[in-house]
Amino acid sequence: MINKDEFDGNIVYGGSNFHKKTKRTSLIMENNFPHYEYVLEENMHYKSNMKYFESLDNCILCNSDDIEDKLYKDGLFISQCRKCSFSFQNPRFKSEYLSELYGKEYSLNGAYASEAQNKLDEIKYKYAIQELNKYSDSIESVLDIGAGNLHFLNVCKKNNIKTLYGIEPGSTLKNIDNEYNIITDFSDEVPLSINNLSVISLWDTLEHIHDFKKVIKSSYKALEDDGLILIMVPNLNSLASRLIREKSPSFCIYHLNYFTEKSLEKLLIDCGFSIMQKETVISEIDNCRNYLEFQEPYMSVPKNEKAFDWLTSEYIHDNMLGSRLFFIAKKGK
Repeated sequence: MINKDEFDGNIVYGGSNFHKKTKRTSLIMENNFPHYEYVLEENMHYKSNMKYFESLDNCILCNSDDIEDKLYKDGLFISQCRKCSFSFQNPRFKSEYLSELYGKEYSLNGAYASEAQNKLDEIKYKYAIQELNKYSDSIESVLDIGAGNLHFLNVCKKNNIKTLYGIEPGSTLKNIDNEYNIITDFSDEVPLSINNLSVISLWDTLEHIHDFKKVIKSSYKALEDDGLILIMVPNLNSLASRLIREKSPSFCIYHLNYFTEKSLEKLLIDCGFSIMQKETVISEIDNCRNYLEFQEPYMSVPKNEKAFDWLTSEYIHDNMLGSRLFFIAKKGK
């Protein structure tokens, strides 16, 4: 049995060493991600006006108008709904300009390509299949939305899953062998031609999608009866995000949506799913310890002060305080 700590970079390598091995150092030291002004004026050559943004007066998830400012970071505003706890970039990029925004490199390719990250991802994806198998007699087909470098589909293939699809918007996968049925055009909806699936997965993807309700509703239709959806997204209520706040790379212009346990559960239930498993993964325990010890959170080495001995990965995950929410839900009530 695989334990989730086995793919936790802070635990396997230590926080500072993990960031170096996965080539995140420059990303962290350069204030994580470019803010609005940099993206607009330097990368995209847009004028600084609201033509490219939309301001929202209501929650995207529950439509409540009871929203408040949650966080501000270098031109990036995040609002939160007091009713359902869902948070969102506000103002946010209009959907018609997202392809240009995401068409720019934003510094994570090096991390995705690193040997250390690939090793951890391999274990993470094996863990996912282990957990999915608890709720399915047989996984025959998988669609990975936001397929990235196809690593999850490769692991599925090694586990003898026969039919594999991937959706990865943009041009990066257009010239590869199409054994995985890769789709590079995506309008926030699973194509009708893909159906009767055993599993649909979204790994660190839902936070980027403009109409996330549309993709979940279309996923429901594309699944077979009792089919499963697996979602991993940044956890707004993680201990690391609560402590490190504006210095956390979780808060960036490329993330439109910020989910909590409560809001992700609501989204899935509203779309017809039953929650089978919910937990957090990725503790960021060294990052948190560093911050509590008055050190720079990412590149320091914890002093391991005894005052914080209560802070363990078990404590973090038992209280849903991990860096990522990890949900498995089944089609139908």
